Amino acid sequence: IFGEQVRSAPEVGAGEGEPPAGRT
Repeated sequence: IFGEQVRSAPEVGAGEGEPPAGRT
């Protein structure tokens, strides 16, 4: 679930600890 959130919301992903690689 978090993986999809990271792609949809990079800000949320960064907060979770995963860098917005998809956005970057």
